[in-house]
Amino acid sequence: MRIQWVLLAAVAIGCSKPAPVVAAPEQRVQEIVRRSKGNWDSLSDADKQTLIQELGRGNEQTARVSFRMRTGGGPGGPPVPGTF
Repeated sequence: MRIQWVLLAAVAIGCSKPAPVVAAPEQRVQEIVRRSKGNWDSLSDADKQTLIQELGRGNEQTARVSFRMRTGGGPGGPPVPGTF
């Protein structure tokens, strides 16, 4: 009987409010990439740190590659000046 109440409470709590929107970090990343016009060197230190955490999961090189891919550079695309 106790398990039923726990399950009922879990369902009620889980269904009582909508899931949080997880797109906020992605929107922030898109805004930074758009503002930079494809130039990594033009980013502020705070923006670089945001991209390193969001795109590179703490790794700057991974963030730079992901940044470059988002700005049109990368495999099959033209290189973007200032990204490397």
